[in-house]
Amino acid sequence: MNAADKHFVPPIKPGMRLLPISLAEMLAYDNVIDVRSPAEFAEDHLPGAINLPVLGNDERVRVGTIHKQESAFAAKKIGVKPSPPEIPFFSTP
Repeated sequence: MNAADKHFVPPIKPGMRLLPISLAEMLAYDNVIDVRSPAEFAEDHLPGAINLPVLGNDERVRVGTIHKQESAFAAKKIGVKPSPPEIPFFSTP
């Protein structure tokens, strides 16, 4: 099995779904966009990935707190907002 046949498998946290992508599929794109908060991106990311966060660090903390203290639904109402305008530009291989 060569490197192009291997699949990148991100760490899975409760509530996350796994969407494996092969290295060859990933390399078909010019850019890999990581939409996590800047703090999460700083902690770990794929080499060369671009960080276009949907939530800032403070927003992520607020949404996480509401999720724990109230409900997932309440957190989603606050956490849902339009994606950064740059994302459609990067969305095609």
